[in-house]
This record gives sequence, C-alpha cells and structure tokens, in this order.
Amino acid sequence: MSKQKHLLQSGFSLLELVVVMMIIGVLAAVLLVNFQAARTRSRDAARKADLRQIKSALQIYYNDYQQFPASSLAGEIDGCGASGTSTCAWGGSFTAGGTQYMNSIPVDPINSGTYVFTYEQTSVDSYTLTAILENASDEDLAKTQARCGSGTGNEYVVCQD
Repeated sequence: MSKQKHLLQSGFSLLELVVVMMIIGVLAAVLLVNFQAARTRSRDAARKADLRQIKSALQIYYNDYQQFPASSLAGEIDGCGASGTSTCAWGGSFTAGGTQYMNSIPVDPINSGTYVFTYEQTSVDSYTLTAILENASDEDLAKTQARCGSGTGNEYVVCQD
C-alpha cells in the first residue's frame, strides 16, 4: 500500500502543469512577435536595396540620353523598347534603344495594395522612386523625405543625386 501511495505522489500536480503551459505560451507569443518584426525589417531592407538598384539603372539611362525616362500615369517607367516609347512594367525588363539597363525591374516584396513601387519623373533632370515601408519608425524615412523634398508618412523616397 505504501508503494501505491508513493507512486501517486511522485507525479506533477494539475496546477504545476498549468503554470508550465502558461510559461511556454508566453514565451511562444514573445518569439512570434519578434519573428514578425524581423520579417517586416527584412522586407523593408529588400525594398531599399531594390530602389538603389533601380536608381543605378536610371543613372546609366541618364548618362546615355541626358534625361531621365518619363513616368506613366500608373507610376511606371516610360521609355522602354527599341523606340523608347513603351512602358517598362514592374517585374519586366528595362531596355531602351537596344541597351538593357535591367533584366528585371524589381517589384515590392508584397506587391499589392499600397505596397508597390512608384516612379515619377519630376523634370528631365530629376525623378522620385517611392516605396511604402512597413516599419513606421524606420529612421531612414524622414532622412529620405527631407533629402528628396517629397514623401509623407511611411514613404521611403529615392531621388537623383
């Protein structure tokens, strides 16, 4: 009989199991929030890098034509194709006058709703590229908006140098 009593007392109580499950739940919630924030920062970093690549291609185009390409009403780059009169679709190639400036113009990692890239030629010598960042507290937002003189809120702006 004492052996049976000892076996019953050696297990965990229901209260101890509930406490352990609560601790595991809290840790899982904290890790999930951190994981989501890391994914957001990663997409924002990709957006910034993509806009820098497009900026480089636009500068090469400028060196060839002494002006930046026009912009379409949809916020895309005009000036593609052999005649330079077609619109360059996001995700398509950026080719003008037989020169390929980009094999594939990058698209936003989410690429839907407000999360799309936009291009606007502001004059023959200037343009703005805009992306919406998910992290509203990104320190680069205010810097790029001030530098380029455009953009509000979560708009990350790239312009000519």
